[in-house]
Amino acid sequence: MLKLKKELFLLLLILLTGCSSLKVKASELSGTSTFKTNIKENNNGKTGYVTFWFDDGYKSTFDNAFPLLKEQGWPGVVAVVSSIDDVSSNFSDVDEPMSLDDIKILNDNGWEISSHSSYHLRPSEITNPEVAEEEVLNSKKALELLGFEIETYTLPYGESGLDFYQSLVMNNYHKWRTLSEGVNTVPSGRKLYSYSFPKDINWENIDKIIDQTKEMGGWLIITLHATTDNPTSSWSHTTSQLEELIKVVDESGLRVITPNQMEDKLLIPSEFNESLVMLKINDIDVSSPLLLVEQSLKSDSKDWGDFSSHLLGPMWLPVRAVGEKGLTLIVGHRQWGPEPKVFANLDKLQIGNEVVISVNNEDKYVFTVSSAQVINPEDLWSFYGSKDEECIKSNKSCLSLITCTPYGTTKQRLIVTATLNE
Repeated sequence: MLKLKKELFLLLLILLTGCSSLKVKASELSGTSTFKTNIKENNNGKTGYVTFWFDDGYKSTFDNAFPLLKEQGWPGVVAVVSSIDDVSSNFSDVDEPMSLDDIKILNDNGWEISSHSSYHLRPSEITNPEVAEEEVLNSKKALELLGFEIETYTLPYGESGLDFYQSLVMNNYHKWRTLSEGVNTVPSGRKLYSYSFPKDINWENIDKIIDQTKEMGGWLIITLHATTDNPTSSWSHTTSQLEELIKVVDESGLRVITPNQMEDKLLIPSEFNESLVMLKINDIDVSSPLLLVEQSLKSDSKDWGDFSSHLLGPMWLPVRAVGEKGLTLIVGHRQWGPEPKVFANLDKLQIGNEVVISVNNEDKYVFTVSSAQVINPEDLWSFYGSKDEECIKSNKSCLSLITCTPYGTTKQRLIVTATLNE
């Protein structure tokens, strides 16, 4: 199975921040080469995902919550404050922290470890960048030195902090979880929304949130804290309440998943077909093999290789398969250096023009252009989430071609969307 998580993340990041200077490993197609792709027909059934995310690394999470989830065969996420011994007094009114051995056992059982800062200080009260670095960056380093893979940051108190705090989070973590309420789209943005599960939980509201998650095929993150028989904090909950929540989730049909498993879901599956795949747009003289990112380095490598020479053609981002209900993404440059590139004339496409994806010289998928728009880079994933949901609800397979605009700049994104001909 091709592992694309790091590379795919970098590709998505470059769409948000700029269309050049990306370094990543990629595979390039020539006229006679092939690549393993995920072009397939897909069913139209809806599903949804849910994550149990336990904050603060309480001992009761290990003693009480872990056995309940393990009985279901479900993993969870535990947000660990890295300086465990130094911060134990901070949690003494609620519960003691779990031990390092406890954390390792959770990790060995499929639980994901998230950084929850070094000392659990309020981000909004941190005015010294060095303190922010200790909280955000050093906590990650400390947990990684213990052998844990750290991809996410759990914001203490759900606070974003000042700009320098936010920058440290964005530059050092794949995603960060907030306490802002909402169901995440699939694929999600880097900022993750969640719903808290306190002791005064509104079960009717939980049912509505689960129904919403199923309807949109989204990703629900449930934030939990201490699991005790006698909660002393409004953020905590009883063991019996967690048992009831597990029952509700089990009956809902939502798939319990960790953030890393969610990323794996978006990667190319192991059932590959060796295919030569071409993108053809006759109205703007495009006939080019698609490019596909391919990991050829270890996931922790910092050397992603020089990617610039590969961006002569379009690239398929495997967040959704071509031909699947929903929105497929293909990106390409308009300009790299002095020369125009594959999407140089993308702005000249008109409604009704055809976009063709051929497989082994057969025009397998023919799309008709239905719209074009210009958005700011930071709005890309908001666009994707809403458009993907719109296409799914209308039972359509859609395709968006994305490039930078105006020509020669990285200021905004031009998006041309087409719908698969039935």
